[in-house]
Amino acid sequence: MNRYLQILLVSGCTALLLTAFVWFHGQTSQSLRGVYYYDGWILAVALIFLGFFFIRKSLRVLPLIDARFWRLAHLVVGLISVVVFLFHAGTGLPSGWLEGAAWTSFVVTALSGVLGWLMTRTLPAQLDQENGRILFSEFPVARKQLAKDVDALVLKIIEETGDREFLNAYQTEWYGFFSQPLNQWSALFVRRPTATELLAHLDATPVSLGAGDRENLNRLRTLIAARGTLDAQYRRQVILRGWLFIHLSSVFALMVFSLTHILIVYAFSMGTP
Repeated sequence: MNRYLQILLVSGCTALLLTAFVWFHGQTSQSLRGVYYYDGWILAVALIFLGFFFIRKSLRVLPLIDARFWRLAHLVVGLISVVVFLFHAGTGLPSGWLEGAAWTSFVVTALSGVLGWLMTRTLPAQLDQENGRILFSEFPVARKQLAKDVDALVLKIIEETGDREFLNAYQTEWYGFFSQPLNQWSALFVRRPTATELLAHLDATPVSLGAGDRENLNRLRTLIAARGTLDAQYRRQVILRGWLFIHLSSVFALMVFSLTHILIVYAFSMGTP
């Protein structure tokens, strides 16, 4: 489906359903049960529906309607649930610990959902553009293979040229770049060269090369660029996995707190007409 058509469809469905909800909210505002009763159950049904999106993704082998429909429906219902939540909980901060926990888990779920929608519109496309997407489990193998290829190539260049300055540059700069784990936490505190900086350093390193050696040097440039691409893919996949963990954790917490909230409300309203 065309992207602009998707935006038009999502906008139209959201506006239509929101209009229907606001009208229903006005109609039930004077009911004996109170408007919060109906708003709460509409919100509960919306949350249950949103949870079915995860089930649909987990059961891909079953013909449970096209996945694109579920994504669009998830987006529409998610946007509507934010408005229903504001009507139900109000714009002020919660007072009790249970209401606070439910409120916080909903806000985290909504914000992570919006952030996830933005990321899933950009990061997967970037992964596919970088020489094909690599499976997450294959990253350690790919890193080790690149390190082996570089070691063998550098040793070949040094044996053929006998260039000690090139050997020193490899030992001080390039070896650590290829041997370090992907996206290691120490990189947050220790400044390490990037692939672009290493390529610039390689170009600035004087080496006495023949025609065949220049081909090896070009191969080394290709391997450095490949490691940079591997790091970029790994970071993007870690971001996507980390976002999914936060989103699903907040969804689980929201379901637990919402169910507890419903049980307590009904427990205290027993016998109330």
